[in-house]
Amino acid sequence: MSRLRRPHVWLPLALLLLAAAGALLLAQPECTPLSPRDEQYFRTRHYWSCAFASLSATVGSGLLIGAGASASTPVGRATLLSIGVTGAALFMLAAAQAARRLLPAEQRSALPHPFAILVLFLAFQAALTTLCWAAGGIREGRAWLDFAPAIVIHLSSLGQIWPDEPPLGGLPLDWLACLGWPAWGLLLVTRWWRRAALSRWLAAMMLTCTLWLLLAAALITALETPRGQEQFTRDDASLRAQPLRGRFEGALQLVFGAAGSGVQSGSLSERSVSDGTKFVVSTVVLVGGLGGSAGGGVKWPLLAAALLPLGAALRRNRRTLAGETAQRVVLAGGGALVGLVGLAALTTVGLLLIENFTAPTFRTPPSVADAFVDAASAVGGAALSTGVTAAVTDPNLSSGLGQSVDLYQYGAFWLMLAMFAGRILPVFVVSRIADARLGAEPGRIPPLI
Repeated sequence: MSRLRRPHVWLPLALLLLAAAGALLLAQPECTPLSPRDEQYFRTRHYWSCAFASLSATVGSGLLIGAGASASTPVGRATLLSIGVTGAALFMLAAAQAARRLLPAEQRSALPHPFAILVLFLAFQAALTTLCWAAGGIREGRAWLDFAPAIVIHLSSLGQIWPDEPPLGGLPLDWLACLGWPAWGLLLVTRWWRRAALSRWLAAMMLTCTLWLLLAAALITALETPRGQEQFTRDDASLRAQPLRGRFEGALQLVFGAAGSGVQSGSLSERSVSDGTKFVVSTVVLVGGLGGSAGGGVKWPLLAAALLPLGAALRRNRRTLAGETAQRVVLAGGGALVGLVGLAALTTVGLLLIENFTAPTFRTPPSVADAFVDAASAVGGAALSTGVTAAVTDPNLSSGLGQSVDLYQYGAFWLMLAMFAGRILPVFVVSRIADARLGAEPGRIPPLI
């Protein structure tokens, strides 16, 4: 039983059980009704799309297909939202538990308990949702349910699982989600906050994470600068067609949405943006926000820890990496970074192969950047897509439309596997590093499996 208490053991089991229960609920007619024609020809696809939607919400991604994307009944949407919030809560509990185990036993009591972070996570959502409804809902005459899903989706990093715009604009909510307010807010009332070293570290993490996102937005703005005498139509909404200020504001929405809630604020399909922009956005998704956010990715503190050896080498100061705890944090950051980037690369290759063998011959093949966006979204828990996800899970690939076999299952299964692995991989790496015994040699990497 003691082994089951470890986060890298109980989290995968809990997520699989939640996803399975959610798929059964979403498959019911009250959630996703089927027409007689769909009941006859597309019953198998109906179950696949419900399983895909349930797992996507469970692991904090917003990639949806088929019945999950068109769950039009209030019961279906509420079910999908409930699955997502529960999955986000489980992930935050496991992540807090794994991070706590990196510290020596005598220092763990000074950190907030994982259940306290979970309670604050849910309480902050309820408080902000109530505040937004009281401030704007009454004035605009909108019902509670018009506001609650948008707030919860942004703060739980659930992507676009509800067809509604955020009531106060997405950027402030995405920024809150990026900064990981549950963990940092609770640190304010602990004695750790009274330590000058921790306060400086926390301020540095928030500042550098915000600056990183601003830099990514500035880079996208430069990459989307029009070339020569490019002509645009009046209704062209692409970033390249906007003036400098409009491009930067659009890039800010895209970057903060990718790192925070996982919501896609603009089109990324085909040639609407450059390949460079797609790679920048994918990198932002894989990095993620700060450690207290419910989104995916490496997390900014772990990424900063992974770069510590580089900083120590530049300063030629080995004391920066002194101590077993520091070594564990550096190994956890490096392991999570290498694992997620490698998983995204593997998912990219798989998507390109599946699309090549299943797509119609007249379809324009996606670029590596197109596939990498969808792969990074699956691995990093976001809803960004260039259309590759839709291509490899297209309804036309169903045997109900004359295919000899159901070809959409290959793409759906590959993406589901990537979403699940990307969600548990950072917790797995951090937890295994915390359990491993470091050798006397500082450079020795402990086994992860």
